[in-house]
Amino acid sequence: MANFMKKLDGLLKQLYPGAVTELESDSPTSQVGGYVIWQGFKGKDIEDRTTQLYESLQRVLNAKELKKVSLIMPLTPREMAFRKKEMARPEAQDDIDLAGNVRHG
Repeated sequence: MANFMKKLDGLLKQLYPGAVTELESDSPTSQVGGYVIWQGFKGKDIEDRTTQLYESLQRVLNAKELKKVSLIMPLTPREMAFRKKEMARPEAQDDIDLAGNVRHG
């Protein structure tokens, strides 16, 4: 998985020069997901960014590799900073299980 993460990281940085990536592997599913943080996304709709990202990956990855990709969020640096600020709030540390029960954490 480490080799694929390295390959994906390199591809994303090639597709989006100057981008910062934050990728991680989900052990149970062996999929890779994360963020591409790039100033070039500024002013573009999130759906358009996501579509462009996955269409680009489809052109360079084979079917087996594509199955290893889960969600990669394309964000601007400002959006990522806001996200990190929101995730640092105490309420964001709570976890909600499938039954809707809140576990504080």
